[in-house]
Amino acid sequence: ELDIAIIAYSPLAQGLLTGKYHEDPNSIKTKKGYRKMMGSFKGKKLQKTRPLIDKLKEIGQKYEVSPAQVALNWTVNYHKDRILAIPGASNVNQAESNAKSMQINLTLEDMEQINRVSKNITEI
Repeated sequence: ELDIAIIAYSPLAQGLLTGKYHEDPNSIKTKKGYRKMMGSFKGKKLQKTRPLIDKLKEIGQKYEVSPAQVALNWTVNYHKDRILAIPGASNVNQAESNAKSMQINLTLEDMEQINRVSKNITEI
């Protein structure tokens, strides 16, 4: 509305949108740092994001890519020049995966599906 771009400094929600914490919710307990203190990685809040993770996985399977790659691609391409994504990477593999996410050609329908599901999540 105001024609202002937003910088998404954590487009994968601190790793939440990778789906790895949904596959193994107890893995957060073994992590060092702040994630194990964040409510979004625990119980009901973690489960609240399950439909989005399931949709990212479903679309990822279609393109043979990870949920994280789908999420990054959607963030950049669905929102065009309104959102600039700055994905973090803890290692070379994550950085390469982030870069490869831009090689996916999600359809408009794929992006609309992600958008619909993500709107049901009011906070992460």
